Amino acid sequence: MRGAAALMVFAAHSRAMFFGSTKAALGIAQSGPAKAGGFALPDYLIPSGGHQAVLVFFVLSGLLVGGSAIRKIFDGTFRWIDYLGARLSRLWVPLIPILVLGGLLDLAAAHYFPGTPAADSAGRVSIPIFLGNIAFLQDIAVPYLGSNGPLWSLSFEWWFYLAFPLLLIAGMRLRSSPAQAVLAGLLALAIYFLVGPIFAFYFILWCFGAMVAVLPRRIPANVIPKLIPVAVAVLLAVNLLVWKFQPYPLVADPLLAVCAAALCYLLLHAEGPARGRIYPVLAIFLARTSYTLYLAHCPMVSFLNCWLDPTEQPWPITPANIVIVLGWQALVFALCYLLYRAFEANTDKVRGRMALPRLKI
Repeated sequence: MRGAAALMVFAAHSRAMFFGSTKAALGIAQSGPAKAGGFALPDYLIPSGGHQAVLVFFVLSGLLVGGSAIRKIFDGTFRWIDYLGARLSRLWVPLIPILVLGGLLDLAAAHYFPGTPAADSAGRVSIPIFLGNIAFLQDIAVPYLGSNGPLWSLSFEWWFYLAFPLLLIAGMRLRSSPAQAVLAGLLALAIYFLVGPIFAFYFILWCFGAMVAVLPRRIPANVIPKLIPVAVAVLLAVNLLVWKFQPYPLVADPLLAVCAAALCYLLLHAEGPARGRIYPVLAIFLARTSYTLYLAHCPMVSFLNCWLDPTEQPWPITPANIVIVLGWQALVFALCYLLYRAFEANTDKVRGRMALPRLKI
């Protein structure tokens, strides 16, 4: 699911940059933000293939990160220093070098292809913006760096990671340690005021995944093989309906998150090994490389689009052009894999070298 979601984001941005609007692909407002639920929605939250895939990331993140936090808080082994060290190493090891690379590509596009929309992204390449993206403040205090529009979801993820344990601690320790519970609650409230109501909405969807992690598994094992294909079909059908009719995210996104969470719940019941030889290898490969692919593809595709066609006019959708774009996508994927091997694949080594003091809360 994680690998497929990353490929979906990659395909959506590539399609938009080569065959559609580059500005739309980068989330740059062209006709003003949509409005829903009393607040303005940035363009990147309007239903699209890439946005829908990010919802799958949110649900999976809630399942894996939120589920782990719940277990550790309940059994008394949760330590902030360990938790933050694990989360920061996971995010920063590939993020920092990819931010540098993406910024350099945007500056190169501005130098060699002046006047193109993608080259305009260089106006969002600066040291303060770079540091703000490292601190996960993009679309809060600074814009995302250059052309790397997908970074919006990374700031959401980081603040989800902080808010979730704080809320758990505030609720669970109100009687045993009122001062600690109140402090945790105040910190969670401060995060809300920092990031705003859109964050709170998507935080609830992220929590769907965390809820799946603790739900009892009571579906008979012999029924699971029949239900999983149905859940996959429903998730795909809902995605197609959302893409077709473009409802507001406040309507579409909870429905998509529920479908993704339901599929995760069913998959947790499937205790047997995956069938075949190719699928497990391919699934593991795509899942492991998905984060780097998500982080790195946009600046690369944007630069290629400027280089291949400085006018950045939409290409006609012809079989020949589709083959050309697929070839360039294969090259970008290969470069992302090399970045994965250079950085993300070494995350565990970085964690092993971190001397983290024991701080229990």
